[in-house]
Amino acid sequence: AKFESDMAAQIELINSAMMEAVFTYDAQQIETIAKSIVNTALVTKIAVADHRGKELASAMGTSVQVAKEVVRNAVPIYRGKELVGTYDVAFSTWEMEKILSDQIKKSTAIVIMLLIASLATVYLLTQKLIISPVSHVSQSLKEIADGGGDLNRRLPTSSGDEISILSNNFNRVMEQVASIVINVTVVTHKVRQ
Repeated sequence: AKFESDMAAQIELINSAMMEAVFTYDAQQIETIAKSIVNTALVTKIAVADHRGKELASAMGTSVQVAKEVVRNAVPIYRGKELVGTYDVAFSTWEMEKILSDQIKKSTAIVIMLLIASLATVYLLTQKLIISPVSHVSQSLKEIADGGGDLNRRLPTSSGDEISILSNNFNRVMEQVASIVINVTVVTHKVRQ
């Protein structure tokens, strides 16, 4: 849409610049205007003719980056309601493609940065909310399995998620094991007496 509006604006500019020069058949002025028009990034070539189709001037840009062209043929030049001439003009899409390419690169970079930030956030939340509590439960079980664990140790159960359910069940198992150990200790003590 921007390319189309740029082309329309350029055509309007060419019409207003060429109107008097074509009407008066001022070949030098037509040539100068044509050369100045092709010095822009948008226009690559132009050929101007009078109302009978006789070529008055033409110019071609020196840009090497012409990828694709959009050509408008026989664009009329009016002075009032009278047709005074026509021109063929070629517009380069290279500049617009360059802008679009830059926008795609910037958008891709922004998406990648957002993706990295999201992944970092997920990693940190996973560390804090899942891995750390599970590691805590695992460490407590390891200490008990190695024989040096405190049977009175309890894990926090305030988070209200699956980890707190696991911690609550761990605490219940520890209460049962502590109760069994106390009973065994009492029975052993009675047997020794």
